[in-house]
Amino acid sequence: MKRTLTGKAKNSRQDIVDALKYGDYGKCVFLNDNNVCDHQLVTMQFENGAKAVLNLNGFSQKMFRECHIVGTKGELIGYGTKLKMNIFGGKSGTVWTGSPAVSGHVEGDIRLIAGFIKILCGERKDLKNVTTIDATVISHDIAVAAEISRKNGGEKVLLKDI
Repeated sequence: MKRTLTGKAKNSRQDIVDALKYGDYGKCVFLNDNNVCDHQLVTMQFENGAKAVLNLNGFSQKMFRECHIVGTKGELIGYGTKLKMNIFGGKSGTVWTGSPAVSGHVEGDIRLIAGFIKILCGERKDLKNVTTIDATVISHDIAVAAEISRKNGGEKVLLKDI
């Protein structure tokens, strides 16, 4: 944290006070030029006709992610360390998916790094469930398209155009 504030490896108390007084971290986000998106609703339609909605809200007591996938015969709801499956007109169930001691975005980072190290050390040969950079780039393109749309009043953005 101290390095982030001052850019120095070792800091005096005065270094930190000066960084807060004169740097970006000491600015009030409400009385400044902050234009960071704090809530957003993104509607997407894919070439195969599938539709998705991303609802981002920065105003929550807890930081969490929830994924809700609705199909023609049922739905999957992922939240925290649980995956709930509801079959329309049938049985429902919840599965604990397990988790490291941390959660949120950091959890994904830790799993990514751990998997990468296992591949490098030859401990993991099966790459079936490894996310490739090609798959990752698409999700980043979607995020860029959402930001372009937000800055242009909700204008429709095609991924092929970014």
